[in-house]
Amino acid sequence: MNLTKDLPPPRRRSEEDRGAIDRALDALEALSGASPDGLRPRELAQAANVTDSWVSVTLPRLAERGWVERTDMGAWRLGRKFADIAAVELAQLGKAARRVDELQQRWTRGVA
Repeated sequence: MNLTKDLPPPRRRSEEDRGAIDRALDALEALSGASPDGLRPRELAQAANVTDSWVSVTLPRLAERGWVERTDMGAWRLGRKFADIAAVELAQLGKAARRVDELQQRWTRGVA
C-alpha cells in the first residue's frame, strides 16, 4: 500500500538551492515510494536529487534516529520511526472519534 501515491513527486532543485532539511525530506519521500526492498544508495541519490556522498554521510545519521534502515543487501528503506509515529497518531484519532461520538450522542439525545 503506497500512502504517498497522491503526493506530488519531490521538487527538483539543484543541490546548491536546497537546505539540509529539504534534501533529507526529498530522500525520505523517495524511500516512501520505493519497494519494501528499499533503494540502493545510487538509486536513492538519483531519486532524491542528491549526491552519492550525501547519501553515505546522511543516511547513517537518519538510521541512528530510526527514520531509515539499511537492508542486508545494502539498500535503504524507511525505518520503524514512521510506523511508531503513525500508531500514536492513529490512537489519538481513535480517541478523538470516540469523543465526537460521545458528544454527538449527548447533544442529540431526546432530539427527534
